[in-house]
Amino acid sequence: MIAYSTPARRPVPQLAAALLAVTLPIATLPLPALAAADVTPASASGVRKTVQDRAKPMLSSDPGGAAELLRTEAKKTGDPILFIDAGEAFLAEGVAERDKTALQQAIEQASIGMDIAAFQQDPRCDPAWQHLDAGEYDREMARGKKVVEDSEKAIADLDKPAPAPRRRKSRSRRRAPRATVAASSPAARCSRWSASAAWR
Repeated sequence: MIAYSTPARRPVPQLAAALLAVTLPIATLPLPALAAADVTPASASGVRKTVQDRAKPMLSSDPGGAAELLRTEAKKTGDPILFIDAGEAFLAEGVAERDKTALQQAIEQASIGMDIAAFQQDPRCDPAWQHLDAGEYDREMARGKKVVEDSEKAIADLDKPAPAPRRRKSRSRRRAPRATVAASSPAARCSRWSASAAWR
């Protein structure tokens, strides 16, 4: 009997997949965490730039479309920076459209990005699955926190009750004062002269 050997495969980073499965919804699990391909900061940067270049023209005219594009590509690549980019785009849409759902999405996407970024700093994470250089971590975490804070503030502003309209005070029309004849006027002097002449 001939035994056939199968080619050796690179172990899947099971710890990364397990931890992410606990903290993130199934739909948001990044595929690279379950794949065998190496991800380095250099390779991730090239893929990320292509996506960002596609989304950039849309940010001013269609932030919602940019947000959907960035979220979709973030899920495909597992790139924490793209998740935070998506959060920023959802924030822009939510503020422009006064859309609470978009603001909630901004918080969710930025939070996912921060979770992945923090996990990749853990020494237990597969060193062959890294999207960030050492110097990028603090900057991206600060950006993600700002997205969350700004989104929460925008939601709080939307939840504030509208101020009651002010009632305008009715202004009563003032009557013009009656014109009086000055005592020293010629008409007054004629009137006094006529009265005195009548008694003579």
